[in-house]
Amino acid sequence: MTHETRNEIPNLGLKLGNILVVDDNTLNRKTLSIYLAKQNLPCSEAEDGELAVNICRRESIDSIIMDVKMPNMDGITATKMIRDIERERGEKPAVIIGLSGNQSYAKEAFEAGMDDFLTKPIAPHTIIHKLQICSQKKASSDIMNQAH
Repeated sequence: MTHETRNEIPNLGLKLGNILVVDDNTLNRKTLSIYLAKQNLPCSEAEDGELAVNICRRESIDSIIMDVKMPNMDGITATKMIRDIERERGEKPAVIIGLSGNQSYAKEAFEAGMDDFLTKPIAPHTIIHKLQICSQKKASSDIMNQAH
């Protein structure tokens, strides 16, 4: 993640709900969590995909910011398992944004069920803005599906 002096994010009038930050790099995870807290967006943290899946089994998570390459369980595998859990429960899918230092993982991330993919380094406000955009798209899609 990059350091930026800008601390404000555009407000699209959306509530991002329960946010889960998943990254094996402690500095990246803590930087994003602190930024979220300053924006009044509380979050949970996990240091790998396995912990993220376990949290999603116990709690309803609305938005996930997940590193793609991590030890124990990578973000691709975790996303597939989280999507399976959501289907089994009949839950509305969480917004999942994948992060990686390598753009070559983007295709695999989308195929796994991630809603968006960003290449590191990324400013925290950019990640939150992407979460808002993806949340808005899902909300619009839900409204269109209910209308039909």
